[in-house]
Amino acid sequence: MSLAADPSDPLLATLREHLAAEYEVEGELGRGAMGVVYRATERELHRAVALKVLPPALATTSAIAERFKREARLMASLDHPNVMPVYRVGQAGGVPFMTMKLVEGRSLEAILAEQGALPLPVVVVVLRAASAALAAAHDRGIVHRDVKGGNILVDRDGRILVTDFGIARAADDGSLTATSTIVGTPYFMSPEQCAGKRVGPASDQYSLGILAFQMLSGSVPFEADSLAGIMHHHFFTPAPDLGLVRDGLPRPLLDVVDRALAKEPERRFASTRDMVDALDAVPLEVAERKDGEATLRALARGDLVPRVPATALHAAPTVASGERAAPRPLWGGTLARRLAGRPMALRTKLLLGVLALVLLLGGGLAVRETRSADAAVRRGVRHYTGGDKAAAAAAFERAVAADPRLALPHVYLGRIAREQGDLARATRELRAAIELEPRHAAALREMGALQLSAGRADLARGFYVRSLEVEPDDRAAQGYLGCALARLGRTAEASRFLARAGSGPWSSCAGARAR
Repeated sequence: MSLAADPSDPLLATLREHLAAEYEVEGELGRGAMGVVYRATERELHRAVALKVLPPALATTSAIAERFKREARLMASLDHPNVMPVYRVGQAGGVPFMTMKLVEGRSLEAILAEQGALPLPVVVVVLRAASAALAAAHDRGIVHRDVKGGNILVDRDGRILVTDFGIARAADDGSLTATSTIVGTPYFMSPEQCAGKRVGPASDQYSLGILAFQMLSGSVPFEADSLAGIMHHHFFTPAPDLGLVRDGLPRPLLDVVDRALAKEPERRFASTRDMVDALDAVPLEVAERKDGEATLRALARGDLVPRVPATALHAAPTVASGERAAPRPLWGGTLARRLAGRPMALRTKLLLGVLALVLLLGGGLAVRETRSADAAVRRGVRHYTGGDKAAAAAAFERAVAADPRLALPHVYLGRIAREQGDLARATRELRAAIELEPRHAAALREMGALQLSAGRADLARGFYVRSLEVEPDDRAAQGYLGCALARLGRTAEASRFLARAGSGPWSSCAGARAR
């Protein structure tokens, strides 16, 4: 829908004067850093188009005018169903312009702002289309460098179009590459892009990974009060584990996002075609895909669609400025998560194999560090059970310093912080523990206790359920799950779990009387 035409707009007047024979220029649709977009009708073909022009104030700068022309040439050179088609490039009264397909729909950014986290089939459909468009660009040596929701449009037929290659460059074209110049949108920029380095297809993969995280969780993974703070996160902070943020996400999709968000470009996909193949391998039934496409059409029209249930989103995913990043296992988070899902016997054999390799490569150093950490943990437990929480916390901190791979010290540090009312510290420590061991029953139970103490019974329920999946006979998890269910008004379920747990500290929690 076009905006009302402003008769005092000199640029609009210029366009109407010089393009009157070919286009009926109606009114402004929007504007950005590199241009103003008008709605127009091509008279000969009776076709509605988007007319993008470079404002005269920018057209006087030869470098910017050249960049605008490059955008038009780059987009016109890409013939792909998910790349915005360019119909014509020209000048009108000295003003460079191009005409493109007019998308009757909305940007992904607008959809996310209204909808928050998106249904899984929608996310997979969008990622497959966007990655295919970027792969086509990368095959021609073109790197987008500004992948974000605002540059992905969804038309009313559910078609997904990547647009605005305004800061893209051909990989073999150094004529417009400014050393140490940073271009892009900070929340979506890759670490190498933040550093002002020459970027390649892996940079677009990272940006698409950030967008995938936003679509799945409703938020970008990193926020800060300054550009420097956001860049610091891109350089150093691991993204929160999506498996802890949202229920029901398939492992192949989590693996794609994890790989795309690797800090080092060489750890991402070798090519974006490989990323497309990995996304195509994400399980999605035909009925689910059709449902996702139908939902996209509804969202493009602005229709109301059901939101992702709040109970499926377990924790605020955004890493804010000043938070300490949860440490990752030294052997790699993906391997640790995969080991966690194996049978205990196989898991033990694999861990023993890893330990043997460490001994071969590192001699006795790893053993000495492990012994030191284990001794610190034992001291911490003794201090904690003896009531000296300050000494316990100090011992657990030493254990973490001696062996960052251990989850248990973080569990106790989180418990101590919760008992002292420091919920922010407790959250950080427990997230660190769960990142290290996603199926650590005590860590999951403690996170449930944290959510329950904060009044978030729905989130507490989710963590207690996951804890019981690991240790089904854990009476504490059963009892406090009963408390959470009672607070949610689910009295019948609460009674079953409270009866199964028997008497204990959970018996006095608010809502236990629901028995």
